[in-house]
Amino acid sequence: IDNAINFTKKKIEELSKNDQTPQGVVMLSELVSALAKLENGVKKVKSIKDKSRPIINMDSPTANELKKRILEHGNLYAYQKEFLQSNDTFRIVLKSRQIGFSYVSSADALIGAVAGRDQLFLSASEEQALILMRYMRHWAKEYGISFKKDSEHEVVLENGAYIKSFANNFRTVQGFAGDIWMD
Repeated sequence: IDNAINFTKKKIEELSKNDQTPQGVVMLSELVSALAKLENGVKKVKSIKDKSRPIINMDSPTANELKKRILEHGNLYAYQKEFLQSNDTFRIVLKSRQIGFSYVSSADALIGAVAGRDQLFLSASEEQALILMRYMRHWAKEYGISFKKDSEHEVVLENGAYIKSFANNFRTVQGFAGDIWMD
């Protein structure tokens, strides 16, 4: 991009000195417009780089400690502990209702966010999505995890990772990256 900017600046300089014809003026105008777009793009890229988040540490000591504390003191059933201890990339659970899956999955999502990974809750209804967020807030309060931003459908942790809830439509999660929890 820097080469394109420098080349465009040279062309603008040449045209403004040498070519005062109507075609030259049009060309000059188009080059100035192109230069502005190029420079604006560079500013956006630099802005994004300046806001870059820390490298995700999959074995974060803080996240591991949180998981250990939840396993020891979280009053979980054996099957919930087994689920929480799993390090599988994909976990598909066939379950019945009212067994505490949402409760333990919200704890696991909080652990993932503490490790620096974004978390996305996708639920059958808005109310169910809000229940997951309430469970997650319970875990955070219980174990002293604070939020930089806290709204009804989204929290942002101090490390920049976020937890968002979506309802009703799988398309609402499009465009986001992170661990996806479908409940």
